[in-house]
Amino acid sequence: PGIYREVVRLHRSGELGKPIVFKSVPEHQAVICGSDPMTSWRLHSPGIWMAESDNISDPVDPKDRRYRFDRPENGLWLYHNGFPMIRAERPDELLPGMFCLDLSGKRVFAAMDDGRDPNREELDFAWRSCLFRVKGPTGKPLLSDVHIIGFTFLHDASWLTGSALAYAGRRGLIEN
Repeated sequence: PGIYREVVRLHRSGELGKPIVFKSVPEHQAVICGSDPMTSWRLHSPGIWMAESDNISDPVDPKDRRYRFDRPENGLWLYHNGFPMIRAERPDELLPGMFCLDLSGKRVFAAMDDGRDPNREELDFAWRSCLFRVKGPTGKPLLSDVHIIGFTFLHDASWLTGSALAYAGRRGLIEN
């Protein structure tokens, strides 16, 4: 059980009758999370807060240049108490419950509901994509015999363009 703020990449196969098994015990208690808490918010202008993060401008996976943070369809997102905030393009468009990104400045701006201080709230920034990937290297055989059972995936940054879990292989089992 616990929250694991990481990406799992598997590059090995199991064998027929001897699969590699990843299992959450108890079921759904292991959470693979694509976000990190955002802290150290500063008041930027009346009602608008700002925080910085090195995770705002780098590619999610440096080996996969197709998915970049500077594309408008990226899944970088700010969550307040587990729920997605509404994304705006610029700080001057922000209304309470909204956020926007300054990719070149590695900053996120947020307007909180009811004038709340984000330093006293739970704010998470999703930047990791495809949280669990079972896939062999390009040009290599597909992976086989891998079972993934009972995990919870939270705040995946590829939610607009992909999936939190990718499996490319044979005889796999993915179970709730």
